[in-house]
Amino acid sequence: MRRNNNESDENGLCAAIQPREGPTMARNEGKELLDKAGAAAYLNTSERHIERLWTERRIAGTKIGRKVRFLQSDLEAFVERSRVDAVR
Repeated sequence: MRRNNNESDENGLCAAIQPREGPTMARNEGKELLDKAGAAAYLNTSERHIERLWTERRIAGTKIGRKVRFLQSDLEAFVERSRVDAVR
């Protein structure tokens, strides 16, 4: 069923201005590409921190034009590399 753009949903929002849900992701051969906001949400940190990690080349990213996208597997590898084991 196609909705009219002027029709509102149960929250009172017009169909034409519905917000996106969750971090922005794209599929690339079964791998998830996240933008800066998505990477920040995945690592539970700020976008500025993601920007700094990228600038310092501590996390890998893929440039698509002027934008940078991060593979979820690269973020997981960063977390694993950053792990500090307990002494005892």
